[in-house]
Amino acid sequence: MAPSGSVVHCRAGRAGGWLWFGVRDVGRGIAPDDQALVFRRAWRDGGPTAEGDGQGLGLALVRQIAEAHGGTVSVASVPGHGASFVVWLPDRTADATAVPIAELRAMADPLWTVDAAS
Repeated sequence: MAPSGSVVHCRAGRAGGWLWFGVRDVGRGIAPDDQALVFRRAWRDGGPTAEGDGQGLGLALVRQIAEAHGGTVSVASVPGHGASFVVWLPDRTADATAVPIAELRAMADPLWTVDAAS
């Protein structure tokens, strides 16, 4: 969760035969061991959701929708410096030389290069 009044970056683009859109905040970030867990249902902020905290379904639904369209979603984060979530969808207008989906996570996060001060 980003601090109140902080900047949230939203961007979109094309890279390696994929369309992407994403958001990046400058909040507390996500610990490396927790980054793969954020896409699980009922998981939030380091543990299962508590009563009254919502259902913890948002990122699980984002991942399911992206995968249903042949894409994926990635997370990049450094604790204390925020988090970035990018949805990758196949660019149906691109040629057949698109980067394989398995290699998307190895690509540089297009939002992580955004200057958090701007």
